Amino acid sequence: MAKLAAFLFLCLTSLVFAAEPAGNITGIMDWESLKIDATITIDLKGANIPIPTGRSIAEDSLFSQFFTKISVFLLSIPVDSSSTLGDWVEKGLLNADAVDSTIQEAEHIPSSFSKDFSTMSASYTIGLAGITHKLVSHRSPSAISPALTPIETGSYTGILIIAQEELPIHGRQKPGRLVPCLFPKVWDTDMNLVYEKNMVNPEAFSKAGMIRYTKPENIFQKTPSGISSSLEKFIGDKPLRIIARSVFGISPTDPIIDATDALAILSSEENRMLLREGKVAIVVNQEVLSKRISD
Repeated sequence: MAKLAAFLFLCLTSLVFAAEPAGNITGIMDWESLKIDATITIDLKGANIPIPTGRSIAEDSLFSQFFTKISVFLLSIPVDSSSTLGDWVEKGLLNADAVDSTIQEAEHIPSSFSKDFSTMSASYTIGLAGITHKLVSHRSPSAISPALTPIETGSYTGILIIAQEELPIHGRQKPGRLVPCLFPKVWDTDMNLVYEKNMVNPEAFSKAGMIRYTKPENIFQKTPSGISSSLEKFIGDKPLRIIARSVFGISPTDPIIDATDALAILSSEENRMLLREGKVAIVVNQEVLSKRISD
C-alpha cells in the first residue's frame, strides 16, 4: 500500500499548501444504478475570494477539491470480499489513470453561489460501469461445469438471489447483512463456486456487468411477474428465485445458496447460459444499497 499511501499524502498536502478555501463533500453511491451523486461546497468568504472577480479561481478550487476527495472515496470501493479499488491500483491490476478518467468524465451541474455569496457549490454524477469494464481482463469466459448429478429443472429468464435479511456469516458466530461489491461470488452450501466474474462473456459484461443489486420492493410489484420493469430488463419476467442461506467473505459480500438451487442452475445448458450473460440479481437490504459520502 506504499504507493497508495503516497498518493493520498500528496492529495492531502496539496490542499494544505495551495491555501484553497475550505470545502466539504456530501453525496451517495447507489449500488443499484452503479452511480455516484456528489456535491462539493467551498467557503469563499473564509478564503477571502472576491466575487465576481475571483469566480474562475473559485471554480478551479471547487473541481480540485472534488477531484481529491472523490478519488479517496473511489479507491475505498470494494471490488470483492477482500479488496478495494485502491488495493487493485496498488497491485497494478488497475491503472490509476482509469480512476482519474472516471472522475474527469463525470456529468457536471454548473457551479452556483449561496444567496449571500459566501459559498460556491457544484454537483457531479459519476457512472462506475466504465471502471468495472477496465477491471475485466478475460477475453473468453471460463468454463462452467455442468452438474455431475443433474436434476430436473425449469427454464428461466434470469437468476434472482434474495438476501435482504440478516444471515449467518460463514465461519463467524454473529449474523450480518450481505454488503455489495463490484464482483461478488456465489457459492453453494458445500462451498463449491457457482458464479464469479470470469464466467461472464465479456460482451455481456460490457452491456450489463455481472450483477444487479436491487431493493426488496422491486420483487413485490403489481405486475404479472411481480418484478419491477427496471429489474425485468436484467433478469426477465421468469427468474429462478433463490433464498440465500448465508454469506461468505472477509467482508460478507458473497451469497451462499442451497446446493439444490445450484443444481437447478447447473443442470441445464440454458440456465448456465444465464450466468454467461450476467443475468443475475441480488436483493439486498435498503440500508446497504447506498453508501454515504462525506468528509
